[in-house]
Amino acid sequence: MLAPVGEHLENQNLVRHARNKFADFDLAIQADNYPLPCTKDRESYYGDRHLAYWLSGYESLLFLEDAAKQYGVELGGVYDFGCASGRVLRHFAVQRPETKIFGSDINKRHIDWVNKYLPSNIIAFCNTSIPTLPMKDEAVDLVTAFSVFTHIEAFDMTWLMEIHRILRPGGLAWVTVHSDQTWLDFNENWPLHKGLCNHPKFPGLDKRQPMSTDKLIFRWHNNRSYTSNVFYRTEYIHNVWGRLFDVREIRRRYPIYQDAVILQKRA
Repeated sequence: MLAPVGEHLENQNLVRHARNKFADFDLAIQADNYPLPCTKDRESYYGDRHLAYWLSGYESLLFLEDAAKQYGVELGGVYDFGCASGRVLRHFAVQRPETKIFGSDINKRHIDWVNKYLPSNIIAFCNTSIPTLPMKDEAVDLVTAFSVFTHIEAFDMTWLMEIHRILRPGGLAWVTVHSDQTWLDFNENWPLHKGLCNHPKFPGLDKRQPMSTDKLIFRWHNNRSYTSNVFYRTEYIHNVWGRLFDVREIRRRYPIYQDAVILQKRA
């Protein structure tokens, strides 16, 4: 456990950049008095750049609020599928205390951390790899899944049907993916490259060529909860996911190298 974000403002260049980019940066810092997860409690995301970790979640909150406003969705309930140690959920809990907030992750360590250190208006629980959730029908207005479907190789539609069940009519799902465009843009400076370059299948593939299949799956055999990286063709997302949801947008590299797919449940 680390101190609250207000005690991690030593990077003055980043602080100046954040103040220029986010009008309410200082107010958001003052409102969040909850501890940050140490590096090992967030699977090493952002290393020791604790303010950058916090800012990434705050920026995601603003993206989500803007999308909800754009598509006329009132955020009375939010569920973060694969919430990890609350990177995004903490901001919903602080900025929207009246909202019903749910989060789940397959990693029990993350859920234990959220329940121990973050606000009590977050209901956090462990999910399994089986597509089922202990939530009521039409329970929330927004479902987020950051870096989750990037690891789902076989049950993407089954999970989407479960997400569809818990969404209220007109609700949104914000799902990030590795798309066929991600594949073409592949950059050796991305963290994704570090993992995939050691995969036995990867060197034999010419990544400069467009994907020829709906999904490109790189699978490992190990003892981790998620053991694959998956790339989806955007045509597949429109043709298959679009049977269940309206595919409103696919935002390229939003904000880094994954694409954000915005799905809306039909009213």
